[in-house]
Amino acid sequence: MSAFRYENFKKILFKLEPETAHTVASLGLRAISPCLPLLRVLKKKYFVEHPMLEQKLFGRTFKNPVGLAAGFDKNGQYIMATPTLGFGFTEIGTVTPRPQPGNPKPRLFRLVDDLSIQNAMGFNNRGSHYMLKQLKKLYFFDYPIGINIGKNKTTPENEALEDYEILFKAFKNYGDYIVINISSPNTPGLRDLQNEAFINAVFTMAKEITDKPVLLKIAPDMSPEDAVTLCQSAVDAGAAGIIATNTTIDYSVTDSPYKKDFGGISGLAL
Repeated sequence: MSAFRYENFKKILFKLEPETAHTVASLGLRAISPCLPLLRVLKKKYFVEHPMLEQKLFGRTFKNPVGLAAGFDKNGQYIMATPTLGFGFTEIGTVTPRPQPGNPKPRLFRLVDDLSIQNAMGFNNRGSHYMLKQLKKLYFFDYPIGINIGKNKTTPENEALEDYEILFKAFKNYGDYIVINISSPNTPGLRDLQNEAFINAVFTMAKEITDKPVLLKIAPDMSPEDAVTLCQSAVDAGAAGIIATNTTIDYSVTDSPYKKDFGGISGLAL
């Protein structure tokens, strides 16, 4: 998309509430997803690939290193359209075992001067059964896909492992890698799972269920020493990689008058 067209499209979207703009963009992608001839034309025009950008990970070829992070396509509804945006891979989710509405609105805010977003979405998604149906629709789709998984808000911390077990079993034969999300600030108690005991337990369980590479997504709000210890624990337990990072709850990273005292901040401020 040319800079001129992007700026004009952005002006239209920015007249809408942030979550409404997200929904409008999502509906557009969903609308073109079934139209394979159109997807081929758009991918040929906008997909970015070059031998210098290419790398092999998890037995797959990633044509370029810029992917669409989890949080945009929460239910796996727009996977077919993602390459038309130029991304080299996509990560869908975060998906929970059962559907949940997420936190009350408004829960998404623009920090325009900082080129950042603050969100308190709370893993709003249609649940694992719905996402599974979306993944089963994909045929001969040669594009790396990650699946980001998390526990339900109503699941107590001492039962969190059971939620992840449900999700590993549901998606053990789908996607190219699975991401354990225990770092979102918008699910109460979730970050408390960032400890060695839980990490050992969840990765041990994952290895018994699936051969897929399993990665850990970490929070940015810890000391460098704690981050190294946590990541080393994950690697020792079998993690195939670390995704750094989730959103921050250090609100001092921005002086924006639009920032809130809840939710996590992502973007340039982070």
